[in-house]
Amino acid sequence: MRLLFSALLFTLLSGACLAQAPKAELTAERVSELEVKLQSNPEDLNSRIDLLTFYRLTKSSESYMRHVMWFIENRPEYPGFDNYARLLRQGGPLNTPAEYEQAKTAWETQLAKPHDSGLVLLNAAGFLEASDSQRSLELLEEARKLDTAGPLYVDAEAAIYKNAVIRYIGGDLSADPLKSQLMNSSDSELLGTAGQRLAGVYSPAGVREIGLELLERAISLDPSNRKWKAILESAKNGNGIRPGVVRIGGKVAEANVIEKIAPEYPERARQARLEGVVEFTVMIGEDGLVKNLQLVRGHPLLVNAARDAVLQWRYRITMLNGGPVSVMTDVVVNFALQAPPAN
Repeated sequence: MRLLFSALLFTLLSGACLAQAPKAELTAERVSELEVKLQSNPEDLNSRIDLLTFYRLTKSSESYMRHVMWFIENRPEYPGFDNYARLLRQGGPLNTPAEYEQAKTAWETQLAKPHDSGLVLLNAAGFLEASDSQRSLELLEEARKLDTAGPLYVDAEAAIYKNAVIRYIGGDLSADPLKSQLMNSSDSELLGTAGQRLAGVYSPAGVREIGLELLERAISLDPSNRKWKAILESAKNGNGIRPGVVRIGGKVAEANVIEKIAPEYPERARQARLEGVVEFTVMIGEDGLVKNLQLVRGHPLLVNAARDAVLQWRYRITMLNGGPVSVMTDVVVNFALQAPPAN
């Protein structure tokens, strides 16, 4: 019964995120109408999400932050909230560093309260991941103990660990503690989920092998679980794309970008006169938002800036057989310094 409830809750939450996918095209008149509507009904979450998306697209940072803070302070458990509200610790087009700290303080206030569901912890973990991955993992572990929607939290943990492994293999030694933490885990569900994600990564060399190793360990820890055996067999046959996901070329995907944020050039890279490209394999959800990305190549000084930018990109929805589908593609971010002035 518990497993059935867990699966049902996971399905409902996933469906809620898709059903509430916001409409991006709003007129100024409609925006005003929605704001007036919220004054009498602050809990109209669909309208609030529509406004949040509109202000994000139009770079209306003050209004955007107002709605972000409302969600954190009033509905921090809202499913998929972190997909709509992404703030940059160093500041960016939509928030200042001070506003990031303001939002962080609001999350800490929520985390200090008693919880009977892990959804608040899940959203807080998504917010904190870029600045404190270890804290995010601790929150997700706590969430797993609180309720039965386990797949939500394990998948989020696996995504953090996957990025850490890719960064480590790519030369970022600061990711070693997280990579070692994963390799030493005895949690078969986590090992299998992370292994599944990593087994589909063919570059940089060595990542895929770690994924296969983790899947084999998951099988040894839980030999009665047929799922990991099937995934391992599929991974060894080279099938790294999840069912229901369409693979498209990078140029095709680039033509479908409707919101493209340019990365901020890292000051350390600029001082070192460092140029180059950062390449990711990107998963685009049915709503056109970037759901996940994995590093293929890139200098460690450039990777984080590129990742922060691409996570804010928005694509046209890809349709197949009359319905929206998730898409996997390649994204290349170029960092080039301006030529020095002539003497």
